[in-house]
Amino acid sequence: MIGAPGTSLPIPRGQGVWSGPDIGIRRTESAAAYAYAMADFARAYVTPDGLRNSVKTAVRQILFLRPGIVIVHDRARTANAAVKQIFNCNFPGLPSRTGDVFSVAKGASKLFMKSLAPSGAAPAIAIAATAGNPVIFNYQETFSGSADHTFLHVFQAASKDSAAMAQTTYVDAGDAEGAEARQGDTNWVAVFPKLDSLPGTVHYAFSQSGP
Repeated sequence: MIGAPGTSLPIPRGQGVWSGPDIGIRRTESAAAYAYAMADFARAYVTPDGLRNSVKTAVRQILFLRPGIVIVHDRARTANAAVKQIFNCNFPGLPSRTGDVFSVAKGASKLFMKSLAPSGAAPAIAIAATAGNPVIFNYQETFSGSADHTFLHVFQAASKDSAAMAQTTYVDAGDAEGAEARQGDTNWVAVFPKLDSLPGTVHYAFSQSGP
């Protein structure tokens, strides 16, 4: 269960921290530009005796760049390298694939999704129909054989074809990783810390010679 917002420090409007025995959520928001949330839920995998923990680190960070881009960053470290890690989402229809972009029509719009997992660490991708009416198609990226994984995805709703999806690239900044996305006349760089536990200190170095 998630507890009420903490009251030991004043929380600015649009920001908050919620915590409980098994999960912590941090949220910040700018009404005009973005909304950000981070959930650290590794303790949800701790067994009562503390001896059979399957997950050491489990952090999900979501950044909504208004009006239409959502970046999802999952970082997990398992206690056993043989444990599979899966990024899972469902589509109300069979998604079509163009290169590394998946899309599915919904009403007058389309939903586009792009996996930005770093090259050389790309997971296996499987799409399967699930039972039920209507039929839902299940998208899964699966890592195995290594203990530490990142799932980084960009979602965008648009009414045009895949060319309408904002240009996005993977960003590696040493202690952090993320995505660069262009939306209209604005370039966004979203960086997420590569940390075993949060909070922590992350240092960034950006070139001043480029645009």
